[in-house]
Amino acid sequence: MFDSISSEVRIFPPWPELNALRSPLTDGERALAQFLDDNLPQDWRIYVQPYVNNMRPDVVVVNPNIGLVVFEVKDWDLSRYHFKNDKLVATTVNNTWIEEDPVKKAQWYAKSLFEQFLVSDEALLPVGSYPNSRSISRAAVYFHCSSTASVYALYKSRAKDVIKAGRDSLSILTLGHLVPNFRFAKSKFIRDAQITALDNIHSWLAPPKHAISQTRTTQLVKGQARYAKPGKGCHRIRGAAGAGKSFVLSHRAARASAEGRKIAVLCFNITMSHILRDLLKQAPYDVNWENVTWMHFHAFVIGLGIDAGIIVSNANNDDDDLDSGSSQAPSEKSSIIDPVSVLKQIYAGKHTPDFKAPTFGGIYIDEGQDFDPQWIDVLAPMLGQGGELVLFADHRQNIYGRDGGCDRAETLQHCRFRKWAQLPRKSFRIPERIALFLNDFSAKVGLGDEEDLPIEEFAVPENNGLALEVLAWHNSTSVESALDSMDSAFSALGNPNPGDVVVLMPDHKLGLQAVSQLQGKYHQIVHVFGEGGPDSPESRRRKMAFWMGRGGLKMSTIHSFKGWELDNVILVWPPPEYLKYLNARQQAALFYTGVSRAMRNMIVLNCNRDYDRFSEGWESLKSSPTRLSDIFDDDIHF
Repeated sequence: MFDSISSEVRIFPPWPELNALRSPLTDGERALAQFLDDNLPQDWRIYVQPYVNNMRPDVVVVNPNIGLVVFEVKDWDLSRYHFKNDKLVATTVNNTWIEEDPVKKAQWYAKSLFEQFLVSDEALLPVGSYPNSRSISRAAVYFHCSSTASVYALYKSRAKDVIKAGRDSLSILTLGHLVPNFRFAKSKFIRDAQITALDNIHSWLAPPKHAISQTRTTQLVKGQARYAKPGKGCHRIRGAAGAGKSFVLSHRAARASAEGRKIAVLCFNITMSHILRDLLKQAPYDVNWENVTWMHFHAFVIGLGIDAGIIVSNANNDDDDLDSGSSQAPSEKSSIIDPVSVLKQIYAGKHTPDFKAPTFGGIYIDEGQDFDPQWIDVLAPMLGQGGELVLFADHRQNIYGRDGGCDRAETLQHCRFRKWAQLPRKSFRIPERIALFLNDFSAKVGLGDEEDLPIEEFAVPENNGLALEVLAWHNSTSVESALDSMDSAFSALGNPNPGDVVVLMPDHKLGLQAVSQLQGKYHQIVHVFGEGGPDSPESRRRKMAFWMGRGGLKMSTIHSFKGWELDNVILVWPPPEYLKYLNARQQAALFYTGVSRAMRNMIVLNCNRDYDRFSEGWESLKSSPTRLSDIFDDDIHF
């Protein structure tokens, strides 16, 4: 492990650099780091004040065969602290205030590092199981001016999973308390995929001053480059599906970072954040990863709220993912955490004394139509002088009905957008017949507005022996019968590897039904559905592990597949009763978005009689494929 790292150095930054920091280490940070460096076996790495994705834990120790421990360090006299109504209260002779709880912060860091780096690999999440994250990514607090007994006396039964230590724990006899299993060769909880991820995490916890080595160079094409140059002010850029919105955003954000700006790259969906991270890594610029934040919007706000001491509830609350379809309206789900309230409290100074709100030279929002205009407006005050806020959107994919990026004089007080810019009217991934259908469908149902122009140029898929532009529509009488026809759909696609196929559905409940019905037919199903609903811990964790590189048939809500694309898409469109919580326009936007995920072949398994009419125009589309009427048992249009 850590083969590329010099065996002479295992603490980062090295001690000469730590000793020269502009803001010196606290006594507690120095004592803990020195003790760990002196006593941990050589196969452990130690990171002091690493900056990764808007997080700066005090100390992190990593062994790829064991896991990691994240320490929050405080030089506090705990006799001045107590809990009241589950809030940590500090007192002096003249003052009393609510203090940020370091346990909550350590929990958030440990959880975030696990989700961002350790659940993104193939075979990590086999069907029906989930690894014990707290055995692999542990949270710890160290109080340098207090005894371990005092720490336990303060916290009592709170946060039992968190390692708690005082100064007397800096002993070789108690090293196993600070870093459990440090003597083991390998943890019984670790998986091969996580060993690889932990081995690679060094490049994030201790990145070079600029670029992490890129996997491939990406180039802009004519018509995109002008929108990839950083500027100042508030900008909005629209483009059709496949026009390169995320691609241009990543170039613009990476270039801003290379110019020395601190940047935040935000989206609404958890799964979309995976894509943006990869695109940033691939952009051909010297990205300074110490000044880059990428994540979905609610996680961004929750992280700030915890750092500011405003959010003091359980840091392992899984309700910060509000991105999937369910029987709840978005406004009802979003009431769990009000991001506008959290950020306004920060701006009003209602935070812990040592908190400083971040200032960005660039805030970049992908899939901006998914954002409430108030969310966008409350982000704008984080811009520094000469900074820019840039929003990319396609309002034909406005599946939540939020209209982010549109002019809203009553809500946009800080973010005054310039007029819309338009990316070239070309889709770089959608083939002609699917693009023509999307244009026709959008016109019939009235998606977007007059500025959302139709696609005029199309991608030309390589003819590599796979089925080429299969466009099939199968009308079915029920969801059950539609799912029973999955083998026929695979035959129509030329029986591709299941890993190259995604089955999309507009509803979480439908997804659970589909997984249950298809579970025995395929060796592995990689999906985003949880028994507790779209906002359940199981569903959220599956979304964090949902990557295209994983083997197995993919199954997802349309919501969670936004930003992704695949050669073969099978869209299961249910009867109206499954989607009664959505208005007709939102349903149409979901359907449009689902179809637009296909890079080569598209099959619709339709159970909604209101949508039968949309198959009628497929026959007249150019370059009709080979007839597939013998594939399915009942009515098919193509």
